[in-house]
Amino acid sequence: MSTLLERGMAMLARVGPEQAGGKIRYAVGTDTCVLSATFGRTDEAVDPFGQMLVAWSGQDFIVQAEDLRFGLTPILPVNGARITKLASGEVYEVLSIPGGKCFKTAGPNDEVLRIHAKKVT
Repeated sequence: MSTLLERGMAMLARVGPEQAGGKIRYAVGTDTCVLSATFGRTDEAVDPFGQMLVAWSGQDFIVQAEDLRFGLTPILPVNGARITKLASGEVYEVLSIPGGKCFKTAGPNDEVLRIHAKKVT
């Protein structure tokens, strides 16, 4: 029996890409996969050296961790990977936010990945 939180996460995973996202292609070199993503953003202000704030803003792609795979092999996002929005052709490069990683996990069992990227074309 699933909990209310698990049912809610499953519902958001189903309708999020339809309402606020679309299909993307995730690529590292010649390895690619096509999956559904919800689009978001990350806006950060960090003070890496204790002297001045650095503003950072980027596109986020929120995906189900089980959908991010090359063939049968599940993968985690890596810096330098390319994400293409299939509907528009816009290309983004995966990169770490200042002071962090290139993705965050969410959900009770880390089943959701929030991948950080910057638009390159």
